Amino acid sequence: MIKEFMFYSFLLGGALFFGTWLLARKDKGIAWIVTAIVGFLVVAFVFPGPQHARDLAGIADNISLFISKGLYVIAWGGAAALLHKFLP
Repeated sequence: MIKEFMFYSFLLGGALFFGTWLLARKDKGIAWIVTAIVGFLVVAFVFPGPQHARDLAGIADNISLFISKGLYVIAWGGAAALLHKFLP
């Protein structure tokens, strides 16, 4: 499940960066700003927040949520960085 999650995060981040780059008349700075803002908004509002941990399983759930948010940000930003390197 995590491989698919990261793959789709990578695709979404890359598509957003490329689309913004085209719409901004090939300006990489604006594409980075838009990609970073949208990535932050997705992590902040789409992912659920941590829950009150009553036991060890609750703590593990909160840790895995934090890790999945981190993986999402890494994949999203990795696609943007890759495109930044290869686009003129």
